[in-house]
Amino acid sequence: MRFLVHDFAGYPFPIQLSRELANRGHEVTHAYAIGLQGPKGRLQPSASDPEQLTIKGIGFSTSFRKYSVVRRLATHRSYARDMKSLISNRPFDAVLSGNTPIDVQAELLWHCRRTGIRFVHWVQDVYSLALEFFLRGRFSDVAAALSVPFRMIEKRVCRSSDAVIVISPAFRECLLRWGVAGSKVTVLENWAPLEEIASLPRANAWPSGTVLWAVRSSSMRGPWD
Repeated sequence: MRFLVHDFAGYPFPIQLSRELANRGHEVTHAYAIGLQGPKGRLQPSASDPEQLTIKGIGFSTSFRKYSVVRRLATHRSYARDMKSLISNRPFDAVLSGNTPIDVQAELLWHCRRTGIRFVHWVQDVYSLALEFFLRGRFSDVAAALSVPFRMIEKRVCRSSDAVIVISPAFRECLLRWGVAGSKVTVLENWAPLEEIASLPRANAWPSGTVLWAVRSSSMRGPWD
């Protein structure tokens, strides 16, 4: 199959998934946003990558301001246009998209609907609830009202996607309360690419028990007492 795996944030585990799918013989394009801060995966092509894998960075506007609602939404529109152009230029069978602002996710979903491409919504967070929590710190009196349009969009995305992946059972229960069919919701917890984590020398206090001794000798009390 021909997959587009879209990880807005560029985290380590989605690109690992793309490499694994390509190793299994699928044609995979992995897309992510260039310029976002945060931990990143191995997003540069390497000699060991299968030929079926293409990694594509999508430029993110320098006008992006994380905490400026107007600038952020404007930048989202530009990014969504670039992503839809990428989807239109390749004959994908399915798009798996996660770590993506829900307004961008909605545009990608509707575009896939119009072009006959299956869409999998990978829920890393319940976006509208997180947005409401953020808005409470700035607009406490109207935070719930401001988040309502995004919650409506998020519910439609969850209900309209061909499949939904959530990272915890609690998220699944939330989606079921929203009327999402349980048959299309799968729980898949996030993972760490352990083989990419370099081991450090054991020249520290843990092997010798120094840290444990210090804790036991302090005024703190624990289950060992």
